[in-house]
Amino acid sequence: MAFIQAILSGVGLLIMDVPGAGIWALGVLLLAIMQLPPILILGPVAIYVFSSAETVPAVLFLIWSFIIT
Repeated sequence: MAFIQAILSGVGLLIMDVPGAGIWALGVLLLAIMQLPPILILGPVAIYVFSSAETVPAVLFLIWSFIIT
């Protein structure tokens, strides 16, 4: 399950053109292995996406982040 969460979060990060998407996905993998919610990493990334992208894609990314969690 942790691997699936990491892959799905990596796909979302790549779609949103987040710098260092692989490192963020690795962080999600490590958190998911430790049974912590991936939103701890994806939350701050979502804030970055809201500041750099348009509103609709940012909201879709936030929804995607909550689905992964």
